Amino acid sequence: MLDRKTKVRVFMRTMLVQACWNFENMQSVGFLYSVLPGLEKIYDGEPDKIKAAARRHIEFFNTHPYFSSHIAAMALAFEEKIQKGEVDPSAVNSAKVGLMGSLGAIGDSFFWGSLKPFVSLVSVLAALINPYLGIALLLFTYNYFHLRLRIDGFNKSLSSPNGIYQYLKQSNFAEKSEYIRAMVMIFLGVYLGFFISRILPSDQKIIFTVMQFSVSVGLIVALEFVYRKIAATSEIVVFSAMFVILISLIMG
Repeated sequence: MLDRKTKVRVFMRTMLVQACWNFENMQSVGFLYSVLPGLEKIYDGEPDKIKAAARRHIEFFNTHPYFSSHIAAMALAFEEKIQKGEVDPSAVNSAKVGLMGSLGAIGDSFFWGSLKPFVSLVSVLAALINPYLGIALLLFTYNYFHLRLRIDGFNKSLSSPNGIYQYLKQSNFAEKSEYIRAMVMIFLGVYLGFFISRILPSDQKIIFTVMQFSVSVGLIVALEFVYRKIAATSEIVVFSAMFVILISLIMG
């Protein structure tokens, strides 16, 4: 079993998995750097086995960076079994290949396409009350959720080679993504409605009320279409925030 110090070192190193990209093996150098303290602990005093394990983990690797900690933990769980002679060394790379593509897609959908735009929208609305509140909310909320998921996944994936599969089954990222995306659309409506109400005359008649509602709904539908077909929601949120700031500056 890995001691606490080694686990912390491995987890912290997964933050640097993208620090050394290469065209041939993508994130392989960063991944090997992440698991190396664990390999040295598992094969302590056996340099030949450490080299052999290092060669296994310098092969092609590419996944969502937030899930690299999960796969690193799973790999070390396999390495402990390999050291005991319970599994074949080729099993760890087979498991990595089977997971990294799927986790890459899940991570893009959940973190980039759902969590980040949702937190961004809520923070933009909070910034209308106080700019510092919006900044603090963005930094605290987003980092809290993604770090908590990384830590939980790391610990559960390290428990056994099958721990990562149990964790993913319990987490149900697909259902959570759909729920968060629905919330994104709701807050986007609030965001657009507030902006339009700011630029329209205060003595608006019924025609302005109808126009405000129509434009808000139209923009939400248009953005949802673009989001599903062309760009990520996070890109749209950033673009719309910049647009609002520009219009505000123009209108003085």
